[in-house]
Amino acid sequence: QIVKVDKNRVLKYIGETNRADVFQLIDHCEKQILNVCSPKIATFKLDEIPQSLIVGEDIKKHLENCFGIYVFCLTLGTAVDVLIRKAYYTDIFEQVVLDATSSVLVEQIAENFELELKNQFEKENIFNFGKDKEWALIANYFDPAHLRNYYAYKLAKALDMEYYIDCKFVNVYLNNVNQGLYLFTETVKTSSNRVDIEDGYSPTEIDVPFLIELDFKLEENNPNYIKEQLDIDFFFLDNIKYNGKRYQFATKYPKTFTTEHITLEQYDFIKNYMHEVYNSVRNKTYEYYIDVDSFIDYFIIQELFLNIDQDYSSVFMYKPYGDLLHMGPAWDFDLSSGNCSYVGTYDPYRKMKDINGGNYLFVTLMEDEPFRQKFLTRLQELDDTYVISSMISSFYYNEEILTPYATTDNEIWNNLYEWNWARPEWLLNKTYPQQVSYLRNFLEQHYYWMLSNM
Repeated sequence: QIVKVDKNRVLKYIGETNRADVFQLIDHCEKQILNVCSPKIATFKLDEIPQSLIVGEDIKKHLENCFGIYVFCLTLGTAVDVLIRKAYYTDIFEQVVLDATSSVLVEQIAENFELELKNQFEKENIFNFGKDKEWALIANYFDPAHLRNYYAYKLAKALDMEYYIDCKFVNVYLNNVNQGLYLFTETVKTSSNRVDIEDGYSPTEIDVPFLIELDFKLEENNPNYIKEQLDIDFFFLDNIKYNGKRYQFATKYPKTFTTEHITLEQYDFIKNYMHEVYNSVRNKTYEYYIDVDSFIDYFIIQELFLNIDQDYSSVFMYKPYGDLLHMGPAWDFDLSSGNCSYVGTYDPYRKMKDINGGNYLFVTLMEDEPFRQKFLTRLQELDDTYVISSMISSFYYNEEILTPYATTDNEIWNNLYEWNWARPEWLLNKTYPQQVSYLRNFLEQHYYWMLSNM
């Protein structure tokens, strides 16, 4: 229901300035239209996009990657048309203002209805994971067991981490054609049902909440990066390096470092805070900057799975307003647990530090004895309560359920036996039960090794 028309829009339509007599005429026309109009809306869902709708580049770009659309038609009723036609014969300028006012009213009603549609259709509470409009279907192409991501996310939940990825196995059909086995998951983002840090600060404050991702692909993907450029969604730590490269972070929230979303002072705060995090880990003042418990739980997961990417990409961190830096949500474990061809010897009886250098923050923190003791205490607590051992035991149950679906998936994609650049030779030409058995044994052996060797 619209009770007031946006007069500034009407002025733009008629090309007038803020003249008092024009405003009075707009008020007069608004009252007439609101008194007689009876808006009606018809909605149509199209599962395929007619080519006749793609009439320009803007629409083509807007509909890119869409598999269906909602079209709605709106009318204010014939009484408004009659009102405008009558004015044509009595006062031509009033007729112009009536026409412009009705057009603006149509726009406002359409915008309100579009918001209703978005609330109704975009945010779905799928599998009771919480309402949102962004979800992921993970093919697990690099993981022949299909279980590395699944169990890493389930362990994050079992450790009671503040934010974790909910997930569920699904068999996907497209146009009634089986596409195989996928892992349906939440995505890493900020929202009320994901990393919930968006509220609680004003735009004028310096200490802003943020969600960032460590990603060493940023520099090679952005060769023309200019230091201190603001219209970007990533930043580098110039004095903190890994194998000769600056530490690189993509910003997930605030979404982009533009003056529309964030001030230069807030941009500097995030960069400087991350500089201080790395410095504090070196000089052992980290408790002023990081949430130690979240770091410990996060790196228990990373070390248990011996995740190759734990200091390269898909490493998320978040800082709530007025709080310390937290690790998580844990994400992307397909190249883990013995499943990687380019790191040389990859066995369950070593730390990640000894395989590819490990995560700089974790390696440095473990050199501080108080942190190391907290890590070992937490690991022993999880052993005493059978959190990890019971997870490993459940492999038999999931293997039995998933085997027929994974077998069909392999018939579709030849994922078990076909070579890819990340697949180690010791995982080639194994059946699905053999892949699961390898993963289970790897995690079990590494877990019990961790209890005595961290």
